Formats: sequence, structure tokens, C-alpha cells
Amino acid sequence: MAVTRSGRGHRYMRTPRSGVSLRSARRFGVPLAGLNRLFRAVPVPASEHRIVFEYRAPMVSLGGALSMATPPGRGFKSLSRATPHGSIRPTGGPIVTSCPLCSRPVGWFSPRLADGQRICTLCSATLKTKGIDPRNVSNAEAARAGLESRRQKSATESVSCFSDPYIEKLPARLERALQRTLQPGEPIVFKLKGTFKEGLICTDSRVIILKGGYMTGQIFGTTAFQVPYTNVAGAQVTFHLISGYFEVSTGGMPNTSKSYWSQDKATAAAKAPNCVSLVSGPIADKFRQACGYILHRSAEVRVAAAPVVAPPRPTAVPREAPATANDQVLQSLERLAQLKANGVLTEEEFLAKKQELLARL
Repeated sequence: MAVTRSGRGHRYMRTPRSGVSLRSARRFGVPLAGLNRLFRAVPVPASEHRIVFEYRAPMVSLGGALSMATPPGRGFKSLSRATPHGSIRPTGGPIVTSCPLCSRPVGWFSPRLADGQRICTLCSATLKTKGIDPRNVSNAEAARAGLESRRQKSATESVSCFSDPYIEKLPARLERALQRTLQPGEPIVFKLKGTFKEGLICTDSRVIILKGGYMTGQIFGTTAFQVPYTNVAGAQVTFHLISGYFEVSTGGMPNTSKSYWSQDKATAAAKAPNCVSLVSGPIADKFRQACGYILHRSAEVRVAAAPVVAPPRPTAVPREAPATANDQVLQSLERLAQLKANGVLTEEEFLAKKQELLARL
């Protein structure tokens, strides 16, 4: 219903197109004008008018008449047939049966197991959340056993995460990327989650930073920044009043200042491959503990990898070779000649002693 007041001449009353159809307007003699694609107009003279629009769809009346003429339950029985599972499976429309896992009502379009038995939508969603495809489950007992095993595994993972405050659960995308990155049997010492889809993992041999999601610039995938402890030049946490970031630096990387609030790829901490964004003080304290471990482990690895230098051997002092008998005779002859030159020995004494020494040669 619409009420309008027009002035001199004729004005057009705008009405929704779904209000009055062109067929009913022609039936009652009401002219309609197409004003635009959303509204239609009704020309009225200059005065106060009360205009009423009624929508009478013939298909609505026909459907109501058929519903009143059909006996209750007659149509459902005619469209159904018995199934081996003891329920009624119609060829169309809803069914009346229960889920074998939770006893909830099951509809006609509910998913099936591998044996054809239907389960409710909630149980199907629960199986898919646990990583189980309902179409690959043989029967209801196998589905129930799979849910129980996954529930126990989740409880064990939750206890392990809460028992160690430095081993946190990462988003599902980062957990899958971490499993692909780790070596078999590689122990994890620190596993911390950043503000966005970021994670810091410290093993006994390297540092890994995982990033994923829109805020880190990785919409469809993940990046893994890995650096061994031998190449780590430093690790630090820069935290201000309510925000900050963790950064691990290596040799050859530019040491530029980052910001938590920056959107530039060069200065944004969330988009830098070697940084993790932080937004609270307790998280920053955990990352400071990780910094201490990284620096300590880096020093240990460098000391272990340094080559061992042997102390220099002392040089041997050359010794004079012992004088032989001939050398001693020659030295004696030299001394005799010196004594003769000084006048100590006469010519006869010198010759006699010389003959004695030459006889020894």
C-alpha cells in the first residue's frame, strides 16, 4: 500500500516491480509505465490518493489447493521403498532414519559411507575435520574407531603442548610445512607462534622460520627460512609498548630496521623472511628465551667446528760433532807451531814432537 499527494498535473507513483504485474494491471484497467529496471510508475491525477497493490500469484493458489487435496502421509508412502539397513529410502524428499554414529535424523541428501549407509552431516563434517574421508570408511564401526583414535591423538598433542610452554601448536598450514621440512628424528627445542601465521622453530642443528597467509604475503603457500647455527650472526627481539618483532641475522643479509605496523615489503616485519611479528609481552619473553638458546648453540657449534691447531714443536739446537783423532793431531801441530813461534820450543824439540804427532796419523 502506498499513499501519495500530487500537485497540479499528473505525477507518477514509483512502486517495486514485484508489487504489481503487467497482466493484473491490464486486467483491472490500471495503466503502468516502466520507470526503470527496479520500479514501475502509475499515473495519478492531482489530488490525494490511496493506492493499494496486491500480489496474487496463480501458482501459490494452485500449490495450496494440491496440498489440501492430498491425504496426510499418502505421498510419502508412495515415493518410498525399503532398504537393507532397516530404514525407508525414498526416491525423492526427506527420509526418516537415524545416524549410526550419533542417532541424529538423517536426510535424503546426507553423505554415505563406503557400504552405502548414510550418516548425518555433523558426523561427516567431524570426520573430514579429523582428516578422514567418509567415502573411504568401510562401515560405521570403522568410522567410530577412527574418530576415537584421532580424539586420543589430539588429547595427547594437547597435553604435550601444555606441558612445555616453549612448544606451541602452529596453524595447520604451518604444521604441514614443518613436517615436510624436518629431517627424520630431528628434535625440536623451541616451537613458537607469532602474531600472524608465523612460526619460529629451533632444532639442535638449525633455525627455521615459517610464514603463510595474507598478512605475510603468502596467500596460497608457505615460505621456510632455514639457517644453520654456524651461519647465525645474531638474534634479537625488538619490542616497544604493545608490538615488536623477532629477527635472526646471518652474514650477507642487509641489517635494515623493521616495523610491526609497516606495509612496505622492505620494512614490514611480517613480510620479512627472517622476522616474526610479536604483539604481546609474554610472547616477546618466550622469543627472548629462544634468542638466548640460538646464540648459545651457535657458539657451541662454532667451537666444535673450529680446526684444532697443534702447538709448534721446539727446534733442536745443532750440536758440534765430536772431534776425531786426526783433528786432534792437527790441532796439536798448530799449537806446537805457535809455541815455536813464541820461542818456547827450540827447533829440535819442535821437530821431535812433530815426528811423534805425524806418526799417529
